[in-house]
Amino acid sequence: MIVMKFGGSSVGNAERIRRAAQIVKSHSGDKPVVVVSGIGGVTDKLIEAASSAAKGGSRQKLSAIIAWHNDIVKQLGLDAGIIGNELTELAAFGEEIEQSKALPHATLDKAMSFGERLSARIFAAYLNSTGAEAKAYDAYDLGMLTDSNFGNADILPVAFSKLRTAFRQISCIPVVTGFIGKDKEGNITTVGRGGSDYTACILGAALRADEIQIWTNVNGIMTADPKVIDDARNIESISYEEEAELEFLGSKTLHPKGIRPAMENSIPVRILNTMQPEQEGTLICRDIKEDRRIASITSKEEIEVICVKNQRKLLENGMLLKIIRVLERKGIWIDLILTSKSGVTMTLNQSNGADISAVAKELEQLGDVTVKTNMAKISLVGKSITSIEGISGRILSAVGSIPIEAISVGGSETSESFIVRQEDAARAIRLLHTEFF
Repeated sequence: MIVMKFGGSSVGNAERIRRAAQIVKSHSGDKPVVVVSGIGGVTDKLIEAASSAAKGGSRQKLSAIIAWHNDIVKQLGLDAGIIGNELTELAAFGEEIEQSKALPHATLDKAMSFGERLSARIFAAYLNSTGAEAKAYDAYDLGMLTDSNFGNADILPVAFSKLRTAFRQISCIPVVTGFIGKDKEGNITTVGRGGSDYTACILGAALRADEIQIWTNVNGIMTADPKVIDDARNIESISYEEEAELEFLGSKTLHPKGIRPAMENSIPVRILNTMQPEQEGTLICRDIKEDRRIASITSKEEIEVICVKNQRKLLENGMLLKIIRVLERKGIWIDLILTSKSGVTMTLNQSNGADISAVAKELEQLGDVTVKTNMAKISLVGKSITSIEGISGRILSAVGSIPIEAISVGGSETSESFIVRQEDAARAIRLLHTEFF
């Protein structure tokens, strides 16, 4: 049995749904379990509509979403009634939000759930129209039980046995909603943007699948971002640890939590391209096949660098803890941290929306503070990369005259990272790719 997940780009319009359905049919002998995301872009549209509703008006945005799905159904030659109940519920829910004039996290999660619920019904109906026997299922009806951390919910351990029991009763091709579950109180939850990967890996682990396939719009994991490196190469295989490190360091191939259930159960995950299904893609597994030390170069932009120096007290006992407590109180997550006798340098991610100037002002009580914005973190990832003789020297030599703000060595066995100005990031990646690939 295999789990096949199709992302928003793979079900983005009628033609792509046809293509994805054909891929599923070509694997009918493998007993496929299909997981689908919402139609590409619909989650953002649902968020916009819900936000407008909370401010007193959403009908135009909701009407556009409804028309969009009805048009796809029409292009596929399907009966409009297959999504009638969900569209009616969506319209009514928009009115509820309008009346309440509020958009708590639980309400937003329910609003976002309509993308996957509509997509699953359309995909299953189209499969049936081609002669395959399929049925749409909302993941929470099969046992996808989560905690109540709306917007970024996590699976509860009991869900695995519930899912196994539910799937024993299914004899057709199940088309399951990605991204969504329910908490113990019956509230719809979402597991984070891009969470259909996580759903697929949870199902793969629960059902002990032979393979989990993530169908997307790229041929697999590359040696670098192809938007930066024209001749970036596909990686044949990569370890779970390397993939997890890549995601942590800025790659957007999988949901950050996606690989965890597969890794814990040693189930291989393959990244494949819906538009080029003949390609082998990238296999994520326990033991890699390729004889190489470095897998990929990745980057994370919009990095803040804060340096707190205190020459007099030379990092008195407890100073580092005081700094961390200030950042924790402000809800700021530290990325890298480097210490010396006279100060602490930290990298932070701007995306958390924190007021860095206010943070810097509070930290001034501990020492002299400097802040650098618009920085980028460049990372090389590979199995036991830190054991490569002279690796740091090669990195520094390769980037040449590009100023480096900080370098992290030995923090992880599978990566080395350094900080540069954001404007220098692409050039640094190109120089490193030339050196190592």
